[in-house]
Amino acid sequence: GVGRGWGRGGDGESRWGGVGGGADRKPVEHPENVNSDLYKKMVDNSIDAVMLIQNRQILFVNKAFCKLFGYTKREIIESDFSLLPDIQDRERMMTLYERRINGERDTHSYTFRFVHKSGECILTELNASTIEVNGKNAFLASIRDITENVRIQQALQRCESKYHELAEMLPLAVYELSVDGIPTYMNQTGLKLLGLLGQPDYWHKPATAYFKLSDQALMAATLADQSRRVIRRNGKLEPIAAAPMEYTVCRPDGTEVPVIIYGTSIIENNRI
Repeated sequence: GVGRGWGRGGDGESRWGGVGGGADRKPVEHPENVNSDLYKKMVDNSIDAVMLIQNRQILFVNKAFCKLFGYTKREIIESDFSLLPDIQDRERMMTLYERRINGERDTHSYTFRFVHKSGECILTELNASTIEVNGKNAFLASIRDITENVRIQQALQRCESKYHELAEMLPLAVYELSVDGIPTYMNQTGLKLLGLLGQPDYWHKPATAYFKLSDQALMAATLADQSRRVIRRNGKLEPIAAAPMEYTVCRPDGTEVPVIIYGTSIIENNRI
């Protein structure tokens, strides 16, 4: 009988090859065969789509690949893989394939658009490497669907953009601080109030530096207290609004302005 499996040569290179045996010979489970079967089983059950290509033909795909692209293994094996990438990314995909087949190695990941069996475009992150199959170089790719991740990221960017647009329209000063008390954002009203218009390096100083010296220690203590004013509800952190505090802004030109600050913690990814 003839079987196939992945293994490693004496030089450490990954290989895929055939294993022959006579019909009357009792099979023996050598350690390398066990490792090869285990490796193949791990790849086939990987959550990422995996495909193995040689001479532009698909030699192997795992279950995740079939689920991601809508093909059965029978439909996709030995087909021309160049038909899978979206036409806009096809040339770039083939260039990467040729570089890998010619032995180029790197650890970069790439973003490619592929086409589902239904015709739907799928945005993916692809990692590729070169392995030896039956004595020749082959292209091994791991593919992850990032369509939804990118959609969520774009939605968050739109929300953040709208938030900043709204903040810029407010007649009140609005600012954000890092956990170290360094300004990371301040709207135009805030910059004008502190006398910082036209000074793009305002985030190089702690927020307390823009207030009266006698207020700075109290303000630092209040900020530290506000960072701890959270409650855990259903496994998630939620901020507790702090009481308003009165301080005095000390502008670079020496003028002073009394202000009232309403502050609360910002929770991102369940962290303050």
